[in-house]
Amino acid sequence: MKTTLVATALLCLIAVAMTTQAQNLKPFKDFDNLSLYGFKDIKGNIIVVGKYNYANEFSEGLALVSRASGYDDWGNEYYSWGFIDQTGEEVIPLKYKHAMSFSEGFAVVSLNGKFGYIDKTGKMTISEKYDGANSFIDGLALVSANDKYGFINKKGEEIIPLKYDEISEFSEGLSAVKIVDKTHMPYVIKRGYINKAGETVVTLKEYDYILNFDKGKAEVKLNGRVFFIDKTGTEIK
Repeated sequence: MKTTLVATALLCLIAVAMTTQAQNLKPFKDFDNLSLYGFKDIKGNIIVVGKYNYANEFSEGLALVSRASGYDDWGNEYYSWGFIDQTGEEVIPLKYKHAMSFSEGFAVVSLNGKFGYIDKTGKMTISEKYDGANSFIDGLALVSANDKYGFINKKGEEIIPLKYDEISEFSEGLSAVKIVDKTHMPYVIKRGYINKAGETVVTLKEYDYILNFDKGKAEVKLNGRVFFIDKTGTEIK
């Protein structure tokens, strides 16, 4: 009985050690393998030899990697992107033309010029229909189509319609937006701020520029004058 307990304890220690090792892999440039990227553990042991043209840090248990896969019609080399797990196994095949690291369980990918989102099994959960897409932050992702911008949730629903000509990531709960009215000549450009429900909280005006909020205030320029406003749009004296 005692022998069995000792053996079990040893197996547990080995499993913990292996898990710790796997969770601390870091990319490195392998000069012995054409300066391609591989992965080392925290002790400097090579776990994955250099075989990738690009290797990112691990994010949510997976690392974004790429490998040269051919040349386009103009002679430019292009790459295929995928993901490895913390043992070095390619768990999501290197088949994407573009990809971003995982964030909140999803990764931006592109196969045929449009962008969508996959989960950690590689399943396409939000179809490739966007011209541009950012990673999820606090449950929302900034996307664009036909030169218009908005935000979607993790179900792919447009929480903030794609109607803005420019939009920023949220900062302190607000996003800076711009709308261009092309029914007038010259065009009328208005800027303001919306919240995560898509509600306008700072009225769109003909600001020359607006910046994201920081510590409760944002720098704006109106009619050539630079000043700060609070989250109601009131000038801070």
